[in-house]
Amino acid sequence: MHRDIKLENVMLREKGSLNKGIVIIDFGLAGNLQKMKEYHLEGTIKYAPPELMSGSNLHADPAFDVWTLGVLLYRLVSGIYPFEGQNYGEIKKSILTHTPTFPQEHFEFISDSCLALIKLMLYKDSMKRPRI
Repeated sequence: MHRDIKLENVMLREKGSLNKGIVIIDFGLAGNLQKMKEYHLEGTIKYAPPELMSGSNLHADPAFDVWTLGVLLYRLVSGIYPFEGQNYGEIKKSILTHTPTFPQEHFEFISDSCLALIKLMLYKDSMKRPRI
């Protein structure tokens, strides 16, 4: 598990070419839960899954990465985050209580299949998310 998948950690394998694929970089937080909690307090909270924010499941679980991949996909296709707020507390509340919306102006040309995948990946209940 990576535990810090975000747009900033996705790179092209070869500069300027998608044909060679992408790579995920920065495995510095992989498997280190305490470091991960501290890091999310510092800046990548918008990718944090609800189980981390609530403290309900702090065990290493691939569902964590599924959530962050869902946030990443949402952001890639829309240009916005699924959970917003002006500060840490507002973002945390949004992650814990709000269901992502799909504003027409950002998702007008996104396929139903892509929307369905994002919704599956962003289930609050980690047991209902797809497995990797």
